[in-house]
This record gives sequence, C-alpha cells and structure tokens, in this order.
Amino acid sequence: FLLSQITFPSLKMAAEKRGEARLVAHSSSARDSPAKMLEKKYFLKCEEGTLGGDSNSMIGELYFGYNGPWGRYHQSKLSNSCFSMALHEKCKAAGINVKSLTAEPGLASSNLQVASTSGDGLMPGWAAKLIMGSGQSAEDGSLSCAMAAFGKDLNSGDMYVPETGVKGPPVKVISGGMAVKK
Repeated sequence: FLLSQITFPSLKMAAEKRGEARLVAHSSSARDSPAKMLEKKYFLKCEEGTLGGDSNSMIGELYFGYNGPWGRYHQSKLSNSCFSMALHEKCKAAGINVKSLTAEPGLASSNLQVASTSGDGLMPGWAAKLIMGSGQSAEDGSLSCAMAAFGKDLNSGDMYVPETGVKGPPVKVISGGMAVKK
C-alpha cells in the first residue's frame, strides 16, 4: 500500500500522458480461506511476535480457527484484493485513468512452497506435495499477472485468475469491479 501511495503521482502523470496507467495487485485464492473478513488487528502496529498466534497447523487454522501464519497470509491476500477494488472505485470517482487490477497465480510451483514447508512454515511438506501435484509451473502462474499488466482492452476493477482456479490460461472473473457471470 505504501509503494502504491509513493508511486501514485507518477502513475497519474503516466495516465495523463499515455491515456492510462496500471497498478496490479497480486492476490491468491488464499484470500477465501478461512472465510473471514479483514481483521483490524492485522493493520495496526504491534510488538514483534504478537500478530496472530504461533499455530503451525494449516488444518487447525483453516478448520478450527487457530491463529498463525496461514491466517496472516489469508489477511494479506484478501487485503490486496480489497485495496485493488477500493482504488478502482476511488480512481473512477475522481476521473483518474489509473487502472487498478488484481491477479492471482493459482497453484504455482514457486519458492513459496519451499518457504512454506521449512521451519514453522504454513504447511507440512506432505500437504505441499499433495496440493502442488495439481498445480502449474511458476511461469504459467505468472500469466494472470502478465495479462493484467500488459493485456489489451482491460478495465479498471478487473481480476484475472487461472481458468480452473488452480491452473490454466488467465480468465477474467471480475470485470469493472463486478463478478463475471458464468
């Protein structure tokens, strides 16, 4: 959010000069699990080590509401999506042609899984192997973000995800801030 704030004057200038500029927020399907709304405590300054519990059980967090790294990851990805949609509405209301878009990679084999399974990571190694067995390469996972950043005829408020939600070519699931009907 801070980087967006710092670069926004340059984005505005670029939009005035070129007709548009884009800001792409990177999200994840983790924004939907656990099914919680944004929580204020994750946006306040706090003492180190006090942000959300020390549970290292992904299953405990998802199904029993324990606090830990998965909950924090969920909040960060949900906040990215919410920020993108709010920025879309603010730019639209102000007549600023900075397009705010969102993209998610689906299940992409990346360094995130390495970090997630080491030490007190988000998930046990067996879960990462099971989940990632149905995923895609990191390169294919980057396609939604590339589409949002460089695709033609995109609108502010659009969101792109892999076709199956897990993998596949990028498809638009939100258009101009509204869900796309299937």
